[in-house]
Parts: sequence; structure tokens; C-alpha cells
Amino acid sequence: DLFQSLRNILAVGLIATPFALVIVLYMLNDEKTVGVTAGMLANATGLLLLAISWLSIGYYLYDMIEPAVEASSFAPISDDPANILVLIFTFVITTLTFVLIGFFMQEKWMLRKQRMQSEILPQTSENASGAAERD
Repeated sequence: DLFQSLRNILAVGLIATPFALVIVLYMLNDEKTVGVTAGMLANATGLLLLAISWLSIGYYLYDMIEPAVEASSFAPISDDPANILVLIFTFVITTLTFVLIGFFMQEKWMLRKQRMQSEILPQTSENASGAAERD
């Protein structure tokens, strides 16, 4: 019973790892937080760690759910209420992780759009002022 409790505590830490990694990657790529954003190597390494942690979580969840699938019943999962709490925690943290990734992607898209508009607008105003001077 002690081993099962230790296993569930470690699982909660493992499941929260991708969320923490996404927060760190977000902060490393935010110009307001750090003066110089992370380079390509740091981002690639962070994404690799994210993939490895999600793979580890997948294996853990498969090991937890496999007896229930083989028995065609949720009895092996519901025998221990901690397993149900781990599954709920997994769902909540994974959802929050994807929301944070979506927020990050939207913010980067909006910044890129603003930069493109700021580059286009000075050229347009220069063209308009040049045409007005010729008239």
C-alpha cells in the first residue's frame, strides 16, 4: 500500500512536468520577461523534453488503464480512489497545458502580425508622402 501511494505521488509530479516545461519555455520566449529570447537550440531541447515527458506519462497511464481494458471493466481503476484522482489530475493539467500552448501561439501570432503591419505602414506612408511631394 505504501508502494502504491509513492507511485501515485511520483505520478502527480510526472504529470505536472509538461505544464512546468511549457511555462518555462513561454517565459524564455517572452521579450518582456527576458531581454533576449531563447535561441533555436534551447527551444528544440525544451520541446524534446516535453515530448519525452508526455511519452513517459502515456506509458504510465497505459499501465494504469491496461488492466481495466483487459477486464472490460473499470473495476481495476476504481479499486483505488487515488487512481481516479490521478486520472482527473492528468486531464486537468493536460487541458491547462494545451490552453497555455494555445495562448502562447496566439500571442506570438499577434506579435508577428503587429510587426508585419508596422513594417508595411512606414513604407506605405513614405510612398504616399513621396507621391504628394511630386504633385
